[in-house]
Amino acid sequence: MTRIYPFTAPRLGARPAGPDGRRLIQKQPAGTARMRFGRALNEAEWSRYEQAVGQAKQRLGVENLGMITPIRSLPTPLNTGIGSLHGALPFFGFIKRLGFNVAQVDPDGFSQVNNISPYLGTTFSTSPLQIDLTPLETEAWGNLLAQGTTAGIAAKNPRQHTNRVAYPYAYKQVYETALTQAYKTFVDKRQTLPDLDAAFAHFKQANAEWLQRDALFDVLNKSVYHSDDWEHWKGPNAELDKHLFRAGAGQAEQQRIQQLEQRYAQPLDRYAFVQFIASQQKQDVKNRLKKMGMQVMADRQVGWSISDRWAYQDVALKGWVLGCPPDYFSKDGQIWNFPIIDPAKLFDANGQLDRTAPGTQLLERLYRKIFSENTGVRIDHTLGLIDPWVYPKDAPTTKDGTRLFSSPTHDTLKQYSRIKPDDINKDKAPDSGEWVKQAAMTEDRVRTYGALVDQLILPLAKAAGIDKNKLIFEDLGAITAPTATVLKKRGLSAIRVTQFINPHDPQDMHRGKNVPAHHWLTPGTHDNPALYNWVTDMFIRPPDTMKHDEWAKRKSDHLLRLQYDMYGHLSPSQCKRRGLKTNWNDAQDLTRAMVTELFLSPARNVQLFFADWFGMRDNYNQPGLFDDNVNWQLRIPHDYQKAYFKAVSQGKAINLPRTLRNALKIKQPAGPCTDKAFSSLVKELDHLAAILDEPVR
Repeated sequence: MTRIYPFTAPRLGARPAGPDGRRLIQKQPAGTARMRFGRALNEAEWSRYEQAVGQAKQRLGVENLGMITPIRSLPTPLNTGIGSLHGALPFFGFIKRLGFNVAQVDPDGFSQVNNISPYLGTTFSTSPLQIDLTPLETEAWGNLLAQGTTAGIAAKNPRQHTNRVAYPYAYKQVYETALTQAYKTFVDKRQTLPDLDAAFAHFKQANAEWLQRDALFDVLNKSVYHSDDWEHWKGPNAELDKHLFRAGAGQAEQQRIQQLEQRYAQPLDRYAFVQFIASQQKQDVKNRLKKMGMQVMADRQVGWSISDRWAYQDVALKGWVLGCPPDYFSKDGQIWNFPIIDPAKLFDANGQLDRTAPGTQLLERLYRKIFSENTGVRIDHTLGLIDPWVYPKDAPTTKDGTRLFSSPTHDTLKQYSRIKPDDINKDKAPDSGEWVKQAAMTEDRVRTYGALVDQLILPLAKAAGIDKNKLIFEDLGAITAPTATVLKKRGLSAIRVTQFINPHDPQDMHRGKNVPAHHWLTPGTHDNPALYNWVTDMFIRPPDTMKHDEWAKRKSDHLLRLQYDMYGHLSPSQCKRRGLKTNWNDAQDLTRAMVTELFLSPARNVQLFFADWFGMRDNYNQPGLFDDNVNWQLRIPHDYQKAYFKAVSQGKAINLPRTLRNALKIKQPAGPCTDKAFSSLVKELDHLAAILDEPVR
């Protein structure tokens, strides 16, 4: 790397007194009272905090500050083993005061007990495990549960004193036990609950299409075949049951559906009632957060659950599945085995969306539902909508795959190609981002590649009152020319991750200075290591798989890149006068610097994963690792307020006033400061940061 930076690579060693004003915690002399950490703000300090943080964000051009909070990770007043949007309303109030106005959640579908990834959950049905049971003990819900039911479940939660999900326990106690009892009580009291009964009837009618399929699969799985592996069901009706909703289904399928609905009327009704409760709570959350000034960004996953594969198998492309080519996370590619909708069941002969096609109608129902329930949505794996990577079903790797819409010479898939053979760079492989020539991306091609975005997603979002700036098109991975061009031409918001920065490329799209204003910037998502862990591997301690000399070179390059992007416009003396720290001494210093960097970007939208905000050292998910004992388990501490104030006083959690103060000082124009309001704000942020540092005896 050409060293154009006005700095030498810093040495990481003993921690000196911080020039940024941080009051270091000294070791207590023997015999003194034991010190505990984490003084919470009093109400007067909260008022000053909210005002100062709001003013600082405005000066820095930050419109949205979001926290990535998977639903299962959310804290609830009573810990039943898993999080809940409705139960986390107090938590959302807390982070709103801290300075956040957006909570980015994960998909809320129902996951299997033996594979709890939220990205394999049901497309339409909401996970009943995420229902807040406490309201069901109230008069508003007809006292469907006895007083103390939720507390009793929480008391026996085997992980109640940990920051881990207890998924099997919650499945048993919340779904199979408590919600079954709630439904039984509803049936017994139905005549005395006319309003509730009427609302339930309306819900069933309005959602009949997906409710019927999801409920029938639930019955076939649990009561008929005792297995969700529907392709291997055995029995006299198995072949019929495998394909109940096939295209062209006739009298035999209709009779079988009627037979199942009659025999299993109560389990089917119970399934619908549980979904009704979930729907009511989601609407309540949407309304209450809107009043609070918070919004929840939902997550529309690209994957299909087991039940979705059964219910909508006829729209899937035969013999091919969706995945990722070899990339940052996996040298063999990510083997998702997700069905992908057959293009013939989406588009007409001219590549335009066919509104009458079954695949189009499925996606329309899907997006209409998620937009009606939320105020914003993250679209998972946008590549899957524009330029998907497909590979042969059941292949051991994805290496033999190709781009479904960008393979004009492929023997099997060329019929779906949006481009011609002359439009590819023949010296590149299909998994390269340069496979399709940029010159091939004419406006006609952009319209064809972007048909699902232009003709389906954006119009449905607009009809639901959701502006395109409330949509996040996740484009991480091997970005391709068609995908990048569609997003750029349409001015759509994407995600940039600073952990992915290539320090040798001044134009790297993840570098904060290169991120457009409408994009979202974050140090890491749910798929990245906790920021502290990434910093440790990158700067403090070489991974076991890397030679020391190679690691030392990488460390130096990244440190110089970080210094240049933060302080390259300032001289060392200017940095000193402004109280800015240019040499970092440990992983916590570097973690704080990387968070400060987010607020220097042109990006108006900043995100932090909850573990990074709270200073946690555990990773949430490791892509490619199929181990539910490791992945998808981490939760926000149940005593989140106490945990935050303790961690921030220890220098582990993010001290937002100090972060914003440093960002303001870095961006301060050269010369003497004549802006009295600016100076006053910096002084106030310094004061608030010192309060958060403050230990209490």
